[in-house]
Amino acid sequence: MRSRSLFFFLGLLLLLYNLTYTTRSISKYKPSFQAIEIKVGQYTPQGNQYLASKSRREESEEGVSACLLIKDDNSRLIEWLAYHYDVLPLRHLIIAADPTSRTTPLPILKRWDTDTDLEYILWEDKDYITGKKLIERGARMEQAVKYDSNSELLKLHRERQQYFLSECYRHHKLLNHSWVIHTDTDEFVLFNTITGDDPTHDQDNGILIPNPERRDLPIIGQKTILEVLKEKQRGPCHAMPRLLFVDTNTNSDDLEIVKKGLLDNLHPAFKANTTSFDTLRYLHHHSKGMSEHQRNKGEKGINGLGKVFLDVSRMPLSTLKPKKILSIHRPFKLCPKEYIGPKAYSNSIFRVNHYLRSWEAYSSRQDTRRSREEFDRKAKTATGGPSFEVLPWLASFIEKVGTERAQFLLEGAGKLTDTMGEYSLDKGVQEETTCAILFFGLGRSFKDIAFPSIKTHVLDANPTCEVFVHTYATADTNASDMILLSNRSNIIIETVAEVDEQHDFEYFRTLLPSQSSGWKYPSSMDNMIRQWHSIARAWQTMENYEDNTLHKHFHRVGLFRMDVIYTHPIRVNDTTEVAVIPTMMYKPKKKKWGGYNDRMFYGKRKYAKLWATERFNSVEPYLEWVYNKPDRLKGLHSETFMEFLLTTQNKHIPLTIKDICFNRVRSSGEILTHDCRLLSGP
Repeated sequence: MRSRSLFFFLGLLLLLYNLTYTTRSISKYKPSFQAIEIKVGQYTPQGNQYLASKSRREESEEGVSACLLIKDDNSRLIEWLAYHYDVLPLRHLIIAADPTSRTTPLPILKRWDTDTDLEYILWEDKDYITGKKLIERGARMEQAVKYDSNSELLKLHRERQQYFLSECYRHHKLLNHSWVIHTDTDEFVLFNTITGDDPTHDQDNGILIPNPERRDLPIIGQKTILEVLKEKQRGPCHAMPRLLFVDTNTNSDDLEIVKKGLLDNLHPAFKANTTSFDTLRYLHHHSKGMSEHQRNKGEKGINGLGKVFLDVSRMPLSTLKPKKILSIHRPFKLCPKEYIGPKAYSNSIFRVNHYLRSWEAYSSRQDTRRSREEFDRKAKTATGGPSFEVLPWLASFIEKVGTERAQFLLEGAGKLTDTMGEYSLDKGVQEETTCAILFFGLGRSFKDIAFPSIKTHVLDANPTCEVFVHTYATADTNASDMILLSNRSNIIIETVAEVDEQHDFEYFRTLLPSQSSGWKYPSSMDNMIRQWHSIARAWQTMENYEDNTLHKHFHRVGLFRMDVIYTHPIRVNDTTEVAVIPTMMYKPKKKKWGGYNDRMFYGKRKYAKLWATERFNSVEPYLEWVYNKPDRLKGLHSETFMEFLLTTQNKHIPLTIKDICFNRVRSSGEILTHDCRLLSGP
């Protein structure tokens, strides 16, 4: 009852302060874009992941997702997280720190580990840019700095944004998430309610009639943005104009009275520190709808380009590639073209408040573009406001999480980066190397024959590694024995029939190498495709754990068959070994077989990911490559394919081929002792 009274009081104050808007007869607003249909529940070779099932959790329960790039903005991140947790509600966050950052956001993120349902994962560049591209970018960056090329530095910056946004969108889609935002830590999404200082004319001086859906928008705290999105039945991409807020030092008595009324019900611990929050401190802004591209039409418009809400569940996975992304402001062609200017502002039911802050805060980040001249240009030309729509968020957030937890989560808000020593990357603390072991395939004669060697030479040799398993339930194996490897939540068991429905086995059988190579039709090809599938599913299980439990990526990963006997320790966490595969394990009577062994890998995560997830989408390039190689077996030959994948498709992998011995085990219990007649490699 108290919260209803509070929001009624807040709404009344807002209504009294803003000028009344004349009621007009307006035609119903219709979105100019259509939803994109995708097939679901099918295996996709793009990244070797699985498309979302249509029967996902309710969106209101799932929450909104976000992609966030950050550089030394921890003081702003504190407020940004709390605000969007309440207003959106934000529930799934992927955050990437700039490689030149002096601080880390991890301590702030870890505050949310207890008693909240916010899921987050912290990425580095290597987590969303392939090793080959990283090497190329490093060389370009070195040259750009050497020759002071600002244009090349800007190009590298925008390319990084594209790579991050692409991988982040794909990641959220594959986790069955829907609406995603991409803003900065100084940008806050809110309802774009109609007020007396809205633009009345477009760029051509035509009369603007605001979108009628803006008339019944709620006050923050009454409904979430996701609830309104569901009510309005938006298309897959919704544009949001930006509005720049600055400190004008014009605090009139009337302004203070209204502000005091809106914040009067706050807990005393917060009431005395409202100036720590950008959203409560800066209330004046530039002209609504004015953009950077309208400088020649009067006042310099510096609100900048807008941002978007994107429903990735309605986007085909193939459209989320980096080259498909136009910009961070309008990522795809299906997004509205009008995302800046008076008309865009008048139509949008949401907007983004962008806060400039003080000169001290503005200049605290190391950025050559942040000059005093540029700051003054933005700070001293604002004529709009004050605006109060955003103020109720803090009371709503405190009510949602409780006073004590709100104090904990908001501690340090507004504190400048230079004074936040507890978040410094220069404190000499080394992060512990983390590792994962992934087992795949069938567990033939597992409990009595294979497992004892696995325990001794893999599990006991890597006691700190988390273990993940994918296997099949078959008549000649006991899938329940997999509990010996890991806890049940990290084990995925499928039937062969379930997997066979997800792949075009008839097509792959046409690629069978000649039977003289030792391959049998159709079992040899079928078994290889099932192995590829098992590897991809084990990797996906690990990624889900990274997202939902670890909140970051493992540093190192090993992938192992479990129907073998290992003969000596394999140490996945040996950081001196970057990318390791075993030597070919058998020697045919007449000639060597070309290619690389495909039965195990361990090393850095980024290289393990290529080994595990690039198989299905590399088949066509491989067939083109092998066709022009007269000395290679034609068709889809497993070892030859691995040679292509690790040396041609991904030339940058610093591969090591080691004499690692293990013997395959058959379901009958037979041990293939000839597997360890080692070759020196191709």
